[in-house]
Amino acid sequence: MSFSRILDEWSVWKDLLDDGTFTEDGNVFTAEPDDGIKSNWWNPAWIPFTYNGAGDHLCLDLDPADGGAYAQIIRMWHDGVERTLENTSFTEWLTTYTEDLEQGRYSFEEGYLEKKEEPTIES
Repeated sequence: MSFSRILDEWSVWKDLLDDGTFTEDGNVFTAEPDDGIKSNWWNPAWIPFTYNGAGDHLCLDLDPADGGAYAQIIRMWHDGVERTLENTSFTEWLTTYTEDLEQGRYSFEEGYLEKKEEPTIES
């Protein structure tokens, strides 16, 4: 996403947090994160930098939990409880992403880049 789109997406999530959208009856929603990721439904120190058109993001995590790495890359689905660790380093993630693009592992589908499924090898 562009920098202005990153800010737009971050602002949407921040507004939802501030409006209490992630609470019900005084209870704050929690996620089921991988180790090193906080259990927040959303955290203002998560900077979304990709978008799939459905409210789901890869985020730069600037507030990792104990055992996590500053600026690790996490996957956050808007309606799922999982918060998964995609890479411990933005640099490593970007390098892998670039290599995947160069190798043709992405296709352009419905206005978005989508990673192609890895072929399965049957025995």
